[in-house]
Amino acid sequence: MADGGGAGRIKTVAAMMAITLAGKTLGLFRDSMIGSHYGTASVEGAAFNVALMLPRNFFDVLFASAITASFIPVFNGMLVKEGREKAFALSHRFVSLILVATTAATALLILAARPVMTLYAGSLAPEIIPLATELVRYMFPIIILSGLAFSLTGVLQSLGQFNIPAAMGLVSNGVILIYFIFFMERAGVRGLTAAILLGWAAQFLIQVPFLLKNKYGFRFRPPKPRELIGDEHFRQIGKLTLPVLVVAWVMPVNQIANANAALRDVTGIQAQNAVILANQLYMVITGVIVLSISNFIFPRLSRQSAENDGRGFGATLNQTVRAVFFLLAPVSVALMCLSEPLVRLYLERGNFDAQSTALTSRALFYFAIGIPGYGLTAALSHGFYAAGKGRAPLLIGICAMLCNFILGLVLVRFLGTGGPALASSVSVTVSAAAMLVILNGYNNEILDKKLLSDVMKMVLAGLVMAPVVLASKGFILNALADGLPERFAAVVLPALLGAAAYILIIYKDLKKCVKSL
Repeated sequence: MADGGGAGRIKTVAAMMAITLAGKTLGLFRDSMIGSHYGTASVEGAAFNVALMLPRNFFDVLFASAITASFIPVFNGMLVKEGREKAFALSHRFVSLILVATTAATALLILAARPVMTLYAGSLAPEIIPLATELVRYMFPIIILSGLAFSLTGVLQSLGQFNIPAAMGLVSNGVILIYFIFFMERAGVRGLTAAILLGWAAQFLIQVPFLLKNKYGFRFRPPKPRELIGDEHFRQIGKLTLPVLVVAWVMPVNQIANANAALRDVTGIQAQNAVILANQLYMVITGVIVLSISNFIFPRLSRQSAENDGRGFGATLNQTVRAVFFLLAPVSVALMCLSEPLVRLYLERGNFDAQSTALTSRALFYFAIGIPGYGLTAALSHGFYAAGKGRAPLLIGICAMLCNFILGLVLVRFLGTGGPALASSVSVTVSAAAMLVILNGYNNEILDKKLLSDVMKMVLAGLVMAPVVLASKGFILNALADGLPERFAAVVLPALLGAAAYILIIYKDLKKCVKSL
């Protein structure tokens, strides 16, 4: 369970990023084909997006972030202090509990789909509710599959197996993309929901051979009620679950608030769909880095906390903050500069017209401002959970949702689709700053003058790269025609030139920043 040294850590994170990038790239193709097929004015497309948001954004996020974040620290503590056999026994009871709870929740939600969907999305666009209700009934079993997949992901990551969990998105998106290419015209949106469900099932199934390879044979042993109350390990998991749940739901709650606020724009449902699509693109691009770093450092932080290694814990978070800024500062700048050509490349075809591009790219521009804040929030929240301190991120998460909701309603009047996106960026940036200050109060090894100096260099380097990206983008757009190769060049070439300028500016610190991963 050792980290394997700096070179080993770099290779592990690099492999995770490569696999995650492949999965996210397939996800981009998937969303591009769906977006171009339905556009932003389609009721059918809006119903599908809203129906998918409930099980994917709430329950998938719940298990990907909340359950594993409350389970992994306890599981790692048992591995360190009590051995593999007892840790595996706890995981059997935990996963069995998740299976029972998710099956009951799925059955209840299927029966109550209409009132749940009306409550969830009725204020967004009432005309989509009947179809969205039908589709969400097909999708609710995602809850069971996500619970199994991400609970077992926690086991694999704690055993040092990172690449297979990273490949989950690659497999699920591949299944959905195959359906869209070969079967969409025959089975339509209802068949697409079945493909979504099959893709989520694949996320669970690919883990089974590797669990067996690590001599993990799952046994269905749901804990009895007295065990949940009397067992110290379940009490520790329960103590973290509520704060982790609230923080995990900040992004999906904000997405609903942003979609609701976007309806106040004069374009109505078009603005709503544009904000949803921009948020999905923003999450895909950012998630490659954020998920890879967060998933890698969390078991490591949990072990350091279990071993009472305060200095190592602080050093890990110090390195993580540096790595997040090093990787995400240029991504934020590039995405702001290239939001319009990127959306045009990604979505503008079929029913997705120039107006749809303008609405979506405006939202994407303002979402991009919050990319470093989002990355820090994801990483630092794992620091709180690994240390068993859930109260601070709980309160910060609640404040972030309120801030996003109020700002979104105000800013949409002035910035259209950019208003809710900017509200999201402001709330996540303030959350990151608050988490960093509070976490440093627990462990003063995190913030130091060298870290602050390095962060300022990275931010300034990102600002300097902006003119390079804008100038090269303008030259390509003026010099070339508007075909697919030209659209591709207008995104990729400025991004590469901007990245080169960024690296050249901070070249002396490059090796150190990469090692901090």
